Amino acid sequence: MALSKEEKKRLIKLQNILFDSDERELMVTPQFMTDCAKKFIVKHLRAIRTCMTNIKITKDPGTFYSSIPPMLEHLDELIKIEPYYDMSRPTPTQFKKDFLANKEIYASNMIKRYVHEMKQHIPAPGSLQFPPVRKYFQDSFDALMGYAEEMSTEERNLVDVFYSGIFKRNYKDPVPDALTDTTVYDEIIDVPEETGEQEINIPKEI
Repeated sequence: MALSKEEKKRLIKLQNILFDSDERELMVTPQFMTDCAKKFIVKHLRAIRTCMTNIKITKDPGTFYSSIPPMLEHLDELIKIEPYYDMSRPTPTQFKKDFLANKEIYASNMIKRYVHEMKQHIPAPGSLQFPPVRKYFQDSFDALMGYAEEMSTEERNLVDVFYSGIFKRNYKDPVPDALTDTTVYDEIIDVPEETGEQEINIPKEI
């Protein structure tokens, strides 16, 4: 069955995206083109699922923030073929829009998981004035704030709320000398439950 002019134009554009070419004619069969498109979509969707799993469950800020750029890159690859291939709903464009709208909530939830994990190492009340314990918490916050450039203002403020709950000062305040700091850190912060981010459905594999 002969291809319509519009269908042929669509397949040529799809072909040039998938094969990074600049052909004016369709160089493969329509069935081969369809099979290649399916493999392309499946490859990127699997990578997106892995990144989203990390984003939603990790307690490690490095894993969280390093998962976002590749996920967006894989989405952008799928977005390129959206006009030329019927994608399942939500489309990659809609998925990206929904994710970016919820990014700060995902980040806040990761920060809460991180601080909750820190709390598991809290010793008996009154022990936090000891230098080794203070150092553990300071080092933990320093590790988290190592990603400050990746954070929004709201995320940095949330970290500061947790920090001041332990140290009774802001993160940017000078750190007292461990031998002369006599503050007793008895009132340990309570970590609120995670905020429910909007459920984002990942496009289905074909």
